[in-house]
Amino acid sequence: MTHASMLEALLFAHGAPMEGIALRRLTGWDEGALRVAAEELREQLSGRGMVLQQWQDRYELVSHPEAAPLIRQFREDEARTELSKTALETI
Repeated sequence: MTHASMLEALLFAHGAPMEGIALRRLTGWDEGALRVAAEELREQLSGRGMVLQQWQDRYELVSHPEAAPLIRQFREDEARTELSKTALETI
């Protein structure tokens, strides 16, 4: 398994931003190795539905910004469905 694949797995499993220090502690990588793994992962995700977001020393997998309208619609539809189920249970 490549470093990029391991980084992807950790970020996916965590489901929230992870600090670089935590990633380096878990993997045993130095700062340079994490930077290389992050760049490789960015390249591998190019043209796909997720992107690697990095801000300061935090890393996170997020949906591609171009997918925002579709995701927004999905969440709105999902919320309406949940409301309908709740309303039915009340009746």
